[in-house]
Amino acid sequence: MNVKRKNDPESVRLALLKSAAKLAEINGISSVTLSATAENAGVSKGALHYHFKNKDILLSEMSQYLLNKLDQDIKEQILNDSLGYGKFTRAYIHVVLSSAESEKQVWSALFSVMNDESLNVHWTNWYETQMELYADTDSDLRLEVIRLAVCGMCLAIANCDYKNEPIAAVKEQMLRMTINN
Repeated sequence: MNVKRKNDPESVRLALLKSAAKLAEINGISSVTLSATAENAGVSKGALHYHFKNKDILLSEMSQYLLNKLDQDIKEQILNDSLGYGKFTRAYIHVVLSSAESEKQVWSALFSVMNDESLNVHWTNWYETQMELYADTDSDLRLEVIRLAVCGMCLAIANCDYKNEPIAAVKEQMLRMTINN
């Protein structure tokens, strides 16, 4: 995918962020190097340095890119939720478990971010912000347990040959549990 910076700098930046996320998905955060990211995106190292001065900045912005995607998808789900109690948790279940299989790249890369000491702050800040925004509807301990179970399901999907039928059944059970308070 050769992208020309002169024509569209934002598409080059996006290609680099996606490239870094793909590398993180395949072999973890440590595999994300500036050279590998540029090569995988089909751009020169000069183009990469134009957008990201160093690896720390690239990884930080990749983390934000992934969390922004998650945030956008969750907000779209919330718009379709007419119930109050548990609406963030239901959206989280829908987005995470629906895309965990189809968008393994995003989740594998996000798990790499969560497990990296210097990048985990992005996930923590995002999650704490969501809990503040949805405190009125999603602060119940039962809902927190469900969200933690969702994370566990993602780990199982990412690391095991987990079949779709149990995922669908567990997802439906979790969704039912968000309605009964």
